[in-house]
Amino acid sequence: MASSVLWSILIATPLALGYTNPRSISIPEDYDVLQYVDPLIGSSNGGNVFAGASLPYGMAKAVADTDSVNNQGGFAYDGSNITGFSSLHDSGTGGQPSLGNFPIFPYVSCKDDDVNGCVYPKKLRKTRYDPGSVSASPGYFALTMASGIQVDMTVSHHASLFRFRFPADRETKPLILLDLSDLSDTRQDNGTIDVDADTGRMVGHARFLPSFGSGSYTPYFCVDFRSVSGVRDNGIFVNSRASTDVRNCSPIIRSGLTGLGYTQGGSNADVVLADAYLKGISDGIDWQTGYSAVQKDAEEEPYDWSNEGRGGLDSWKSLNYIPVEDFDYKGFGTMTRSISRTLEYSYDDFTIAQMARGLGKMDDAEQYEATSRFWQNLFRDDQASFINGTDTGFKGFFQPKYLNGTWGYQVCPHDLISMRVSTQTIQLIHTDPSSFAPHDMAALITRLGGPSQFIRRLDYLHDTGITYIGNEPSFLTVFQYHYGSRPGKSTSRAHFYVPKYFNANPTGLPGNDDSGAMGSFVAMTMMGLFPNPGQNVYLISAPFFESVRIASPLTGRTATIRAVNFDPEYKNIYIQSATLDGKPYSKNWVGHDFFTDGRELVLVLGRNESHWVTGKEDLPPSLSTRGALFD
Repeated sequence: MASSVLWSILIATPLALGYTNPRSISIPEDYDVLQYVDPLIGSSNGGNVFAGASLPYGMAKAVADTDSVNNQGGFAYDGSNITGFSSLHDSGTGGQPSLGNFPIFPYVSCKDDDVNGCVYPKKLRKTRYDPGSVSASPGYFALTMASGIQVDMTVSHHASLFRFRFPADRETKPLILLDLSDLSDTRQDNGTIDVDADTGRMVGHARFLPSFGSGSYTPYFCVDFRSVSGVRDNGIFVNSRASTDVRNCSPIIRSGLTGLGYTQGGSNADVVLADAYLKGISDGIDWQTGYSAVQKDAEEEPYDWSNEGRGGLDSWKSLNYIPVEDFDYKGFGTMTRSISRTLEYSYDDFTIAQMARGLGKMDDAEQYEATSRFWQNLFRDDQASFINGTDTGFKGFFQPKYLNGTWGYQVCPHDLISMRVSTQTIQLIHTDPSSFAPHDMAALITRLGGPSQFIRRLDYLHDTGITYIGNEPSFLTVFQYHYGSRPGKSTSRAHFYVPKYFNANPTGLPGNDDSGAMGSFVAMTMMGLFPNPGQNVYLISAPFFESVRIASPLTGRTATIRAVNFDPEYKNIYIQSATLDGKPYSKNWVGHDFFTDGRELVLVLGRNESHWVTGKEDLPPSLSTRGALFD
């Protein structure tokens, strides 16, 4: 007979969340923005997004788990096998999958109606699903397993509700399994589980490893279920055997260790905090404490700087760069990435300087502005680059230095077409790290030979395929033409990458989403205002829509971008002129007040690149030119 089982899973871990309610924004009552949301975008082709049921700021994230090589978000829409259904997931990460803890798995029946007649190990129980049955919308996910079991799920902030509907065309004697595992099978103890013989409630916990970090973490679960036909029995299983006589399992090891994520280069939480400060987010935030936190990153080396803060601070302060093969006895971490760390520490210090200036700490601001120039100490003006032995004609690249000040050598980015290997940069191998000085592009362009040469280098990066748009360090390079007085070329590049590499399909992301990075890139690109993170700067390009309206949750005001001569075929993509609040506007960027003040930007478009805002006074601010950012 057919039967239905409802499961409610609550998984709790130590958690501290805080948020403030934005001011009310008036929208039509019948407007449903969720109708345009497709959670399956990026669920295959390495997008690694979480495609399941969740709520904003929700902890419970319910979805089917697969055995795909791209199962970092649990479910991959690529025809792989279902291994279970679980409630904790990341979205869009790379590397080894994490979470997917305590999956449940339904069986139509066991052979001879014996609990040992079902196959329990994950690699053996896995099963196909019907690709045409997959359905996903905000807060909901469903599919049908090859066994005929229809599974759908929804969530609250801390609980998941799973519904299993078993086939009606055959006799069913269902069994539901709960597995003390995760996506990567990293459990570090025996785990613990207790089953209530009367109600069937299951509670327990286990200790697991993070995917990109150190230490471990211990999630907890509580499972209740309901069935129209009642619960016949319950118990536990171990490996491939089960028993209804045993209902608890105590762990050999218990631990409350907290897992910590690795840093990749700088202490880049500094940039995030500075960005929020500069954009006026203040409700419930003690910015003096926030400033103390970022200043501590810059001044105090932690024992384990692979997880937080910065390493090599003695060398940073005495040599004014991070040397390759550094001598650092005060802490430990990844002793490579000297170029990435130097560049990122420089930018981190710049963002700290902005916070200091805003808080009236002028001595600190001058100090960190000075250290933010240290990126120049690893720039080697005479360094050439070659492809298969042929000189590209470009000179000037970042290179490592030793403690004694002599130069080391790293394969230049242009050479990486044939050799994408690097020990002194991380992530930046997918673009040219010699384009990274986002706070002082004027100084960088001068070091690279001037605007024309800078434009040539950007063209080379994009035209030869060195730039991989599926990774975050490449994002800003699309719009750096603004700093070389060629904002039209930024727009042209944007229209090359969108929609060629970004579209509304499961394969619609060119790389792993990294918790929303790819989606943010395409959203801001199509809006026509791309941020330089950590600064009060948005670079103006032609939007992909005739009109864009953005309501500020801080002020309730609505900013508007309008495109005159908008062409849905995207032939008119070059800005000819602009007005801001009805007055001629001669800069290729705006500040965050555009959103909070509810201003109107009108862009007149045409088919040819124009001379709109090509003068030095029109460019975004740079530290060395002391632009409007520093007023």
